[in-house]
Amino acid sequence: METVKIDMGDGDFAIVFKEMKHKTSNALQNLLRNAMSPADFIKLQAELQKESDVEKRKARLSQIPVEGDDVVTILNQVESWSFGEVTQTVIDNMPEAKYHILLAEVNKLYSQRPLATSK
Repeated sequence: METVKIDMGDGDFAIVFKEMKHKTSNALQNLLRNAMSPADFIKLQAELQKESDVEKRKARLSQIPVEGDDVVTILNQVESWSFGEVTQTVIDNMPEAKYHILLAEVNKLYSQRPLATSK
């Protein structure tokens, strides 16, 4: 799978997959499903299938609070980075500025909905 290098400043970088992996998409969908009632989730899926405008779909999805979508995306989409293993512990200890840079770039690449901007 093709990758992209994200410069995070101070010589640090992350290598991320260029396209969203199926595993990541499923994990995000599961988070969304768990954040909603089954009936609301089915209704949302029907709404999104009718909407062809990607920006409108993103806007609709961004209205639904989903805790942890940023971490799930990072853990599944980052192949490696220059400052350790790709783990929750490293994410938790990452300087806020680097975290924001990474999330901004990840959002540009393939976010179906804007990810949270803070840990």
